[in-house]
Amino acid sequence: MSVHACPVVAVSVEPHPDADRLEIARVGGFELVVAKGQWSSGDRAVYIPEQSIVPEGLIAELGLTGRLAGSKANRVKAIRLRGVLSQGLLVPLDSPHLADVSEPALGDDLAEELGISKWHPPTPAYTNGPVVEATFVRGFSDIESWQSQPGRFADGEPVHITEKLHGTFCALGFDPEHGPCVSSKGLLGKHSFDLADRANEGNVYVEAWNRHGDAIGAYARTVGRQVTVMGEVVGPKIQDLTYGLAERELRVFDVRHGDEWADAAGVERLAEELGIPHVPVVQRSAAFDHESVLGLASDPSLLGGGLREGVVVRPCEPRRDLHGRLVAKYVNPAYLTRKGGTEYN
Repeated sequence: MSVHACPVVAVSVEPHPDADRLEIARVGGFELVVAKGQWSSGDRAVYIPEQSIVPEGLIAELGLTGRLAGSKANRVKAIRLRGVLSQGLLVPLDSPHLADVSEPALGDDLAEELGISKWHPPTPAYTNGPVVEATFVRGFSDIESWQSQPGRFADGEPVHITEKLHGTFCALGFDPEHGPCVSSKGLLGKHSFDLADRANEGNVYVEAWNRHGDAIGAYARTVGRQVTVMGEVVGPKIQDLTYGLAERELRVFDVRHGDEWADAAGVERLAEELGIPHVPVVQRSAAFDHESVLGLASDPSLLGGGLREGVVVRPCEPRRDLHGRLVAKYVNPAYLTRKGGTEYN
């Protein structure tokens, strides 16, 4: 899962382009629309990211009663205010909810002190089912937004850019010693859906295994090591974006051989060898330019031509930095603020 935290941050402030009583507060790569005069550049605050559940008392303190998302009006969601995308909330360090916190430092996570938790989307019945233990396959961490860690790519660095599809994460693995592993994001590294249990016949992950498992197993036996293929199941009855597909299909975006991640070109080659569709490729060996990638994130989908969720960027030659494996997503603002969107696991 992606990291959920409410860190202490430094705030910078600039004018709102279309509102005299509003300003824009910047936190890392995120923009938040705030009341004019509420913050000054150099101030420190606690940043509450999207998909956070905020307790009632803190909502009241911030003057946001009845104004957040969700059935209980307590979930932070991206919104547009006078044309500017606003992602998250700021809490002053002198909040009564932080009275017991002494001298918080930049980067300190104060989610627990504020009583904030991460929102977990509902899980549809077709993604549930009986499981067996499968700890022989490592888990998967969500690809983080560039905004949480700006500046990770160097200008001009050769990068591979693919479309971020809105579906449900699916991992299909095979280990020559232990056998298959069929998992969702939350189960990977812990459990596999039980392929022998007939109750899983309608499960979308098992459906993907039945279509592609033989090829993955044969390949893993050939190379003599564990192979995990990761992708998005997209199509009808998965999310609100169906990409005009008549039936569900798996689209590969990552492959791991044991603990080693395949490079972008290697993922494409293996997907073709296994006969599994790859996520749409937006650009190969492109010179990284932040503004250009922002524009690509908002282009129409290459799969169906409708709304694009965004793009995923990774270097052509895999590398790591202080944050781990270098890969980041750029999300389309129109996707974040669409009406009637679903966010099922």
